[in-house]
This record gives sequence, structure tokens and C-alpha cells, in this order.
Amino acid sequence: MPNDTSPSPAGSSPVAIPSSSRLPDVDLSYSPTTSKPPVTRLPLDSRSPSLASLTRVSPEATPDKVPIRLYTRSVQNIDLYIEDLEMSIKRYHLPNVDARALLDDYGLEFGLLRSCSEEFQAGLLVVLVQWETPHVEGLWLDSLKDELSSFCDPSSCPELQTISYRGEDLFAFPHDYLLQLGHIALTLSQILYELALLKDDPHRFVFDPDFRSLRALEGASDVYLLKSIWSVLIFRIKKAKQRINNELHSH
Repeated sequence: MPNDTSPSPAGSSPVAIPSSSRLPDVDLSYSPTTSKPPVTRLPLDSRSPSLASLTRVSPEATPDKVPIRLYTRSVQNIDLYIEDLEMSIKRYHLPNVDARALLDDYGLEFGLLRSCSEEFQAGLLVVLVQWETPHVEGLWLDSLKDELSSFCDPSSCPELQTISYRGEDLFAFPHDYLLQLGHIALTLSQILYELALLKDDPHRFVFDPDFRSLRALEGASDVYLLKSIWSVLIFRIKKAKQRINNELHSH
């Protein structure tokens, strides 16, 4: 776990690409409420884009406001915040990625991605960093894409524990499990939002609106209700994975 658990400042160092695969910074500062920016085609021999100046912010995270904790009740001491994808990359992923290796799997060299705009390529790269690289805190060691299925196995449901919260005895999921599940839910939400921007899709897939199901797992007086909410959330996470995979292969 990082020593500094407070939200990273907006001016922290940007994610870098190794110099051998680095292009001039790509400006993606247009508003997500507007139409797509003008399309700029990359030369066919162009190198992969840079992550250095991505500034898109999801609607759940506004820099001018105090960061909102993902959990709000019994485990609100978990230092996990509703934030934009760029901020999470700075916190939870290694500062250098092999951009070309990530993008080549989706057609940068020989496929349709080769003729897409710089803006699209850079946005897709951000998604792939979240989806296909390790989490620095070890919450997924290889990639979320590869490890999400085992996490969603029905047999992976941990044993519930009893807690006392504000004088009430509740059933709850273990603290460490909620930490990992919170990171997964936040990452999936960020990826789905970014993909909707890339596709200019006004009907963004939201698997857990306002993280209501996730937050309900902090504690409930009815053990059967708690397990039912967990089952529904796991089902939605599976659907989110399917949606992400479909979107990544349909550009």
C-alpha cells in the first residue's frame, strides 16, 4: 500500500512512455459533453501515442471538489476515491508502459487501429493500461482482464463476518475483500466511461449506478439480502467484462 493515502494532487507526474516509443504529447482536453474532436490521421509509419497529456475527467470526479470516498459507511477508512481514469493510472499502475505492445494486439500495426486518429489511439491506450497491466498494490498481478473471471467465480464468495456499526450488529464482507472489489468496480466504471467517450456513445453501460450495490456490501442486518446483493453485483461485473471485450474488438 502506498504510504501517502491521500488523493494524488492534480499536478503529479504524468504517466510516461519509454522514449523509444514516444510521440509528441496528444492533447485530449476537449469536453466530453461535446462532439468528437476533429479527426487527425496518423501517418502509417507513426509510432504509438503518448499518455502524457490526457486530461479527460469522468462526471463522478471533479477536480474542484473534495474527493468522494468510494465507501461511505463501515469501511469508509479504505483510502479509495471516486476519481477519473487518469488519476487512477498515476496511482495504481507502473509509470512506464510498452504502448506499442498494448496497441499492436488491437491492430496498430496491421489492423484498423492503424488508420484511427491520434485521439482515438491515445484514449484506447489509457483503457488498455487499466485493463491489461498489473496493479501496483498486487490486487491483480498480471491484468484485470485475465484475473477477473476467477474473482467472479461463485465459489469465491468469502465468509461473512459480524461487525458493530453505530450500535447496530451487521453482517459484512471482510475489509480486504471489499478493498479489492472496490478497485475492480472503480476500474470497470472508468473503462466503460472512457470507451463510451471514444465511441461517442450517449448510452454508456453502467453496471452499478452510483456504486449502490457495492456500497450495500459494507453491511446489512439480513445475511441473505447481503449475499443476494453480492450475487447480483458479480453478475453485473461479468456483463461489464463482456461489454469491455466487445467494445475493444469493435473499433
